[in-house]
Amino acid sequence: MDTYKIGQFIAENRRNKNMTQVQLAEKLGVTGKTVSRWENGNYMPDLSLLQPLAKELNVTLNELLRGEYIDTEHILEKTEQNLKDTVDYSNRKIQKKQNIVKIVVMVCMLIMMVAGYQATRQKNIMYGLYDTAEQRRNRIFDSQQVKPGKDAVYWQDECINGSNIQICMYATDKEVGAFAIEKVNDKYMLSGRTITTRTYEVLEEYHNEQSIILFLGADFNPDREKDILIKWNATPSDKVAKFKDQIIKPIANVNGYSLWYYATDNLRDTFDITVTEKES
Repeated sequence: MDTYKIGQFIAENRRNKNMTQVQLAEKLGVTGKTVSRWENGNYMPDLSLLQPLAKELNVTLNELLRGEYIDTEHILEKTEQNLKDTVDYSNRKIQKKQNIVKIVVMVCMLIMMVAGYQATRQKNIMYGLYDTAEQRRNRIFDSQQVKPGKDAVYWQDECINGSNIQICMYATDKEVGAFAIEKVNDKYMLSGRTITTRTYEVLEEYHNEQSIILFLGADFNPDREKDILIKWNATPSDKVAKFKDQIIKPIANVNGYSLWYYATDNLRDTFDITVTEKES
């Protein structure tokens, strides 16, 4: 059971429902901090909350437990895997409770021995800090099995409310994707720890009406006071994206699609983005 993948799935569908973490928390009787922990992949929702959570996000329980949308062709296969993963996860929780005292003692000893080194190492692991934007960008491309030179890759630097952000987009023969790199204390990290993707089949199914939002929370960068939202999509080349009446210039045209994004620190701006037919 991939808790990080499930957390990203929860976050994506919550934003698609235009709900804040606090609003979702109130519907489920938990705190906004609890929802944040789910979305960061640090904790799984309690078993009693899985069904209500799936209902609020308008997804199936199967999809919630997989952290992805499931087509009807693979529903049986995914259901069996979900059952196995849930049993394994429950067994690990039971075993963890039985050994909790030993674990706490060992962790405390380890922290006292290597506190300084461990803090730096954990930060690098969590945020994926690199010396250059190119190193961070190429590492992400590699993790997504994207091959620059063969696949189409693009990036563009932005300064949003004092934050230096690099918007990166790519297109392979199977999918398109986007992520953001942020400079923090002379290091470069994957901002928001989020990579969003869409297969061409999904783009066609939704008729390109649904844009995808990258959410760069201010908690990932202590020097940034406000959240940053990046709304992006790949739309057919015969259509155009607009913010209010202003055309959003695509970053590239590839495989019959226009890749575009709009970055803002104001949530209301994202509701003023539309996709319409190009004027002849």
